[in-house]
Amino acid sequence: MMQEKNLKTFDGMNVKYWVLKQKTGKPSLFFIHGLGGNSTAWTNIIKIMSKNGFSTTKIDLRGHGKSDKPLKKTYYSIDNMARDVYDIIKNEKLKNVVFVVHSFGGYVAYRYIARNYSEIKKVVLCNSPHTKPFKYSPSFLLRKFYWVMLPFIWVISKSIFYDNRNYEYPIYSDLKELSEFKLILKDISGMPFKVYLWNYMLLFKNNSDIEKISKMKIPFLLITSYEDSFLSYKSLEELSKMLKNSKLRIIKGCDHETILRKPKEVSEYILNFLKKTG
Repeated sequence: MMQEKNLKTFDGMNVKYWVLKQKTGKPSLFFIHGLGGNSTAWTNIIKIMSKNGFSTTKIDLRGHGKSDKPLKKTYYSIDNMARDVYDIIKNEKLKNVVFVVHSFGGYVAYRYIARNYSEIKKVVLCNSPHTKPFKYSPSFLLRKFYWVMLPFIWVISKSIFYDNRNYEYPIYSDLKELSEFKLILKDISGMPFKVYLWNYMLLFKNNSDIEKISKMKIPFLLITSYEDSFLSYKSLEELSKMLKNSKLRIIKGCDHETILRKPKEVSEYILNFLKKTG
């Protein structure tokens, strides 16, 4: 059973995280969820990894899940989220840490590594981009003029004055049969819409620091899927060429939500990766 804990962040927020430590000598896996989601997306994968003797830590990123959701844009940045992760790792004295991240969580991992907060042994990226959205979109307009969306999204976020405070806490491991669209609706039900939009905008503005990371010797496992409608598998193919010490695995018959739809297959790839890379 993972123990629920609270991090009081450097800027006064409460961020929830869960820890299960095992004295097996195996790596400590740190799970970071995607945009709009929460840590329950990892439930089935964490069960498998725990049974195999790995210590596990998962986080509800600021603005998500059970963590605080202040209606002030300055609280939300990739740097702040990476700092939260660092403070948890430091407070829990986690050693031999491996990041396992999904989608938006990849940006947090990139920033953490690029800032050299502490040594990360390995990284598993599940459907996680290193480029801005729509780079590989089949639509020419989206590929070339995505930046037009930013002021539009900003205006929408400024025009929303009321936010329902009775937010849901979706248990994503129980929602694997929902379509991608319905999962997005669940995301929005769990956080203020302003906060969702502010975090979405980070995908366009963030520099993933991938050029710096590509010069490091950290082993990467890249997992993606052919039917991902949010992130083309071509992005992960490009990233695998940039990261010399990386392995690419593509899951068939699955969309963006590989960690929900195919937890056993994803876990098998992770276990093999950890075994082969020491």
